[in-house]
Amino acid sequence: MSGPAEFTTSAPGEAAARLRRIFYDVMGIPEPTAPALLDPLPLPSYDPPVRTSPLRVLTSVLGATEVSVTRYADPRYEPQGPGEAHTAVHEDTLDPGLLAIADVIFRYGSPDDPRLGPPEYWTAEVLERHPGCALAAYVTAGGCVVRTRDGALLRLAADPQAADPAAYASALHAWLALGKDPADLTDGLTVWTGQTAHQVSVTQAGPGPLAHSDHAGPEGD
Repeated sequence: MSGPAEFTTSAPGEAAARLRRIFYDVMGIPEPTAPALLDPLPLPSYDPPVRTSPLRVLTSVLGATEVSVTRYADPRYEPQGPGEAHTAVHEDTLDPGLLAIADVIFRYGSPDDPRLGPPEYWTAEVLERHPGCALAAYVTAGGCVVRTRDGALLRLAADPQAADPAAYASALHAWLALGKDPADLTDGLTVWTGQTAHQVSVTQAGPGPLAHSDHAGPEGD
């Protein structure tokens, strides 16, 4: 026998039967004939860490619907490399003053969290509170709901095991900042992180297909 069990018990899998036999002997009554079984220990609760460091994001639009994204956590200097830069900040960042200069504000949560309201409401409130923000993103497993400054409400979705959906929101922001229209993303957006391409679907967050909007032009970073 090897591993932790070697230091835990000399009779693995027999604890229930042995303990029951001892207890019934102490009580002086016959032991039941049914197998001795123990309820399995429950898995510990899953409580992932919340990372709230502000991000400096470098993006490059590679094609009609392709964007590369490189993110730097709280850099002390302007990231070097080709492309455009913008700032993405978690709503619960340690320095709330950064929210005033954020191009993208995001948070992680459950879509039915009653403390925040539906993502549609949260995104609208964030844009109202922070007039310098161009895009608000409510991130859930495998995707996010985003609202742009011009009122488009979109749902981005991809493989839940792939990249952080907040990176998709940054990619969309960079793509829209070129004056493009969400209606041109009916076939989705390809987001590159490193050498990996992620296929992200882009749909209207509500009934009906994507429709052309009166996009006024590029958003400044």
